[in-house]
Amino acid sequence: MSDLKISIEGEAQSAARFSANARQFNIVIDEPPQLGGEDLGANPVEYLLASYAGCINVVAHLTAREEEPVVL
Repeated sequence: MSDLKISIEGEAQSAARFSANARQFNIVIDEPPQLGGEDLGANPVEYLLASYAGCINVVAHLTAREEEPVVL
């Protein structure tokens, strides 16, 4: 198995907005106007929930693949 290195680089663009680079992807985290942002991206909690959902998706598919019945 290869070593997988995970990292981001980013900077605060305002009190409510953060921009990060992860590999070739740019991620903008912002708040809606009601919370002082400009709504240029999902807020931190939305990204957190989406990341959990992504992990559950991967694990569910790996588990389903292992549970496939053997055809004789």
